[in-house]
Amino acid sequence: MRHLLPFLLLAALIVGCGPSAETRAYRVTVVNATQQPLTVWLTKNGPPFEELWATPEDLAHPVMGLAEKEGAVLEPGDVGTIPGGPAAFEGKFYPRTDAVLRVYSGRRTFNEMLAASRSAGTLEIFVLPAGSSQVTVTESFPVAGQVTVAVEQ
Repeated sequence: MRHLLPFLLLAALIVGCGPSAETRAYRVTVVNATQQPLTVWLTKNGPPFEELWATPEDLAHPVMGLAEKEGAVLEPGDVGTIPGGPAAFEGKFYPRTDAVLRVYSGRRTFNEMLAASRSAGTLEIFVLPAGSSQVTVTESFPVAGQVTVAVEQ
């Protein structure tokens, strides 16, 4: 019993010292400065899981039991704000978790978003600072259809 008490205290200390999630808010204005439509998706790159912030891969996983949804489409020259209303997107974030904006070249269906990749140039991922930001998406050359993300403060 004497040896159990230090172990329990150590276990309580370890559990109690885990990372705590903080609430962060994001509002992103996306400028489509390309000659093609873009599909955009706001998510995060780590825990804790929240359905509002789910990735297409999360939604596609059968165990999750979540409904598929489409990304927001911006036509060439369009400016869009995520979220679309006056409120910001809020979520819980651990210290090493960030909000990310996924930018897909073209008008993508749910399954096409799952198939897109950075190596093919059909997907770009940008880590966002908390608060408000503006992201301008331009095309990179010489490969038409590839997207690059530039940030304007």
